[in-house]
Amino acid sequence: MTDPANALSHPQEQGPLLRPVAPEARIAALDILRGFAVLAVLGANIELFALPLAASSQDPRVAGGAGDLNTMIWAAGKLLLDGPPVALAAMLFGAGLMLLTQRATSPAARAQLPDLYHRRLVWLLLFGLAHAYLCLAISDRLFPFAIAGLVLFPFRKLSPRSLLLIGLLVLAVGAVDPVWTYVEGTRAKAEATAAKAAAAAGEELTAEQQEAKTTWEATLRRSQGDAAAIENDVDTYRSGYLAILKHVASLMPGLQSVSIYKRLFWELAGMMFLGMGLFRLGVLSGQRTARFYLHLAGAGYATGLAVSGYLTYQVIAHDFDVLWRDWAETYYPLGLLAISLGHLGVVMLLAKARWLRRPLEPVAAVGRMALSNYVGQTVIALCVFAGFGLGLFAILERVRLYGVVLGIWTLQLVASPLWLRHFRFGPGEWLWRSLAYWQRLPIKSAIPAREVDP
Repeated sequence: MTDPANALSHPQEQGPLLRPVAPEARIAALDILRGFAVLAVLGANIELFALPLAASSQDPRVAGGAGDLNTMIWAAGKLLLDGPPVALAAMLFGAGLMLLTQRATSPAARAQLPDLYHRRLVWLLLFGLAHAYLCLAISDRLFPFAIAGLVLFPFRKLSPRSLLLIGLLVLAVGAVDPVWTYVEGTRAKAEATAAKAAAAAGEELTAEQQEAKTTWEATLRRSQGDAAAIENDVDTYRSGYLAILKHVASLMPGLQSVSIYKRLFWELAGMMFLGMGLFRLGVLSGQRTARFYLHLAGAGYATGLAVSGYLTYQVIAHDFDVLWRDWAETYYPLGLLAISLGHLGVVMLLAKARWLRRPLEPVAAVGRMALSNYVGQTVIALCVFAGFGLGLFAILERVRLYGVVLGIWTLQLVASPLWLRHFRFGPGEWLWRSLAYWQRLPIKSAIPAREVDP
């Protein structure tokens, strides 16, 4: 058995270590998919940047407009952007581990792999904390990505079939919480309804009946958006940096603990396992036929839009009733997986089209700078919506919010290729890799490179 310490001390005897290298050796399909995911994530996060939290987590009519057009935009975002882009990014995260594993061909590289992978996760976790607190991002996904990524490494050598099965099982575990929430909500409503009927009949309510009635009435008020909380959000985000920082710091302990482990961890880890399996099958790297991706897109959209579309319609038709929203959430993992696979099929079809190779180069550049662009979206949005910037928080309707999204997309699609003409990495990617390898890596593109870092 190879002694890891000896392998790292004598790389000339044990073979080359893992090192980042040439951009031209990257897998173009992965970069295009990553670029698409990063851009689409902004479409999902824009409400969190621009509107009170209740507009995205409770009733969308409390801010951002309530007319037919704004409702249609909300529904389209709910179907296509609320989850699938992050799910694709999670699949690519799993694929990244498989790429690292494939590249570790020498004894020295295999000995280096566990330490390198977990150092990357530790630094990503710290980046997530900085992104959440310093950049005021309640939408942060770097921290939960690092947490979910911790479970992957021991499974990297399993067969694709096993990885896919594990991914589906992990996703199924994540479905337990919304089912339990719906069951509990149904019970609470039934108890409150019975208590109201008893009161209407002139009966004296027991302490349990009174509590059931009061609790359900409070649930209904929260589900429609607490007016005081909404006003506080608006006042805070139209204030200065320190006021917003204090507000975000009060939210993040819950968002980075209970919220992760009840659902988000299982969704991300499940998608990461699926990404590992799909990469091993050549699906994520664009190695399958156009016919395969066409069928994948068709089946994914047919399933996802049928299930999620029907439930979204029912939520709107029932005036955003809290139980209908909870019922829709019980099917969320199925819709998430299906629509994510639909997006995957479409993007891979585009990536395989020769005539689109040049037009998609800016998207691939965004993907090569995924971390920098993701954090950059937060910084730009702060400058647009926060009080210390343009102060547009809770002012624009959804139809105009997506004008801001188009503006940021345009900026990143232009700036990313220009940056990469002169540099090998985006600034965030360079810092992350330098810290992971624990050495200052060359960043200028003129310096030759030796291998590819996923």
